[in-house]
Amino acid sequence: MRTIRQRVTLVATLLAGCLLAAVALIMISVMRWQLTDSLDEGLSQRADALAAVVAGALPPELPGDEDLVIQVIAADGTVVASSANVAGRAAIVPLVNGVHTIRIAGRPETFRVLSRAIERAGRAEFVIVGSNYDHVTEPVNILLRVLAVAVPAVVGLLGSLVWWLTGRTLRPVEQMRSEVAEINESNLSRRVRGPGTGDEIDRLAQTMNATLDRLEEAVQKQQRFVADASHELRTPLTRIRSELEVDLARPDLARPDLARPDLARPDLAQTDLAQTDLAQTDLAQTDLADRIATERSVLAEAIAMQNLVDDLLQIARSDASTAPRTMRTIDLDDVVLREVRRVIERGAVAVDATGVTAVQIVGDEAEIGRAIRNVLDNAGRHATKRVHIALSEGNEHVRLTVTDDGAGIAREERERIFDRFTRLDDARSRDTGGTGLGLAIARDIITRHDGTIALADGPETCFVLSFPKHR
Repeated sequence: MRTIRQRVTLVATLLAGCLLAAVALIMISVMRWQLTDSLDEGLSQRADALAAVVAGALPPELPGDEDLVIQVIAADGTVVASSANVAGRAAIVPLVNGVHTIRIAGRPETFRVLSRAIERAGRAEFVIVGSNYDHVTEPVNILLRVLAVAVPAVVGLLGSLVWWLTGRTLRPVEQMRSEVAEINESNLSRRVRGPGTGDEIDRLAQTMNATLDRLEEAVQKQQRFVADASHELRTPLTRIRSELEVDLARPDLARPDLARPDLARPDLAQTDLAQTDLAQTDLAQTDLADRIATERSVLAEAIAMQNLVDDLLQIARSDASTAPRTMRTIDLDDVVLREVRRVIERGAVAVDATGVTAVQIVGDEAEIGRAIRNVLDNAGRHATKRVHIALSEGNEHVRLTVTDDGAGIAREERERIFDRFTRLDDARSRDTGGTGLGLAIARDIITRHDGTIALADGPETCFVLSFPKHR
């Protein structure tokens, strides 16, 4: 397979060769035509002069030299007069008006001959004047030989120049190719060096570096995602395992015979059996309560892990652009109020939804509901007593605000909270702090619906969600 350098050089050389060959042919043709036309004009002038000379009595001898032939021929073909170099020859061309290119027997040259009818002494005759045509062919042949040498030389020189220029132009590309070939997952921070010329190749280097920046960021995000996901999954699983191991390690549960002293000690007195049965009943009730508490704790951890897995699946589908979507017109106020009722049913904080008005947008109702649910859950966890919700419609966008009376978020942290697995308060427990994925999922969903989500300035935490208005 030919390289770009070879292909460019080959194409440029072929085009230049064809162009120069065409130019050479045109030059030769033009030169031949001009010289022939000049020769014909000279012959015509000589014929006019000769016709004037022979109009009267013929001179004893016609002028001429080796490169010029002259004949005066009667209408019956008789040679009336001729120059010395064609003496004794019949008419060398047919007796018709015109120009001919001929060879004369016994002469190596080619002649250009003009035949013209004249009238002398009341009789029709023909004047024939010819000149050596080598005066035309020799300059043309010289030019042809010069061009036959010059054109290949110029084509070869041009090909060499194109080869050199192409190599010089593509050298930075080859350098960038080599540098990119050395980049792997262990050295994604490397970048290619552009020529710094500001041309297309330099812009190619800048584009490649920008692509490598995005690739490095994506890989780092994936690595952080895997590490954080592993950590988040490990925490509830560790708790479940620990609680089950503690429960199973109790000796009275591991050995049923210890729970029945009458079976372990048959020599006990009958009077002690009643007291033992009463103690066993109390112990069984205590064990049952402990088991219920353990199972509730395990259930809570399992639910938390299930929610986490659901969030991870949502993010994975979003990153792979495979999340199913059903776009249609939805009543956003109905979706908001449905999610508000969930928060109210938990009874942790008061919710004021009097600012919700009827609006419509186009989107996937399930995804929009999940995004709003995540924002409301975040507000409910951090609110002290109250969460205020407002939904309004503007000229171009629909605006949803969720405000809680919690501690607020520092300005420098307002963008970071939308990163995955981000918790601003590391000291708070996992039970109340969530997984750190809710706001990241909400932003991803809202962005894919051509909307925005951000924090408004103010002492309270106010999330502002904006969606394109339905038309």
